[in-house]
Amino acid sequence: MKRRMEAEQEDYNKELRLCVVCGERIEHEDAPDVRNFRYEYSLVGPFVTIWYCGCKPIIKGKCVRCGKYVDKEMEIPVCEICLEKYQEEIRSTYLSLRCKRCGNSIPSEEIDFYYETGMCTFCYHVTQD
Repeated sequence: MKRRMEAEQEDYNKELRLCVVCGERIEHEDAPDVRNFRYEYSLVGPFVTIWYCGCKPIIKGKCVRCGKYVDKEMEIPVCEICLEKYQEEIRSTYLSLRCKRCGNSIPSEEIDFYYETGMCTFCYHVTQD
């Protein structure tokens, strides 16, 4: 059970919400065309939340990024090569998030706050006093 919890904490895209097709951040997860699902590599992880903003039509059986045949029945079909690239984009974006005041990295639970303010919660509260 512990490994599953650790794997869930490593799913940065759960909060980051990058679209698998265009790579843009999805600001409002309840928008009409937005869909997501959690891709599980195994029962204990790792996991990645795949987001889709509706920017390109989904054709069943074809990868939404490259158009290659995908034989898996997934809500948002992505081939393994594109999934690896997508995860690298997620990692790269997540690692590039830095507070504009102190320069520290942003914890995954503060991603939405960072996009609103550009700062970590600590720096934001310090500047509000």
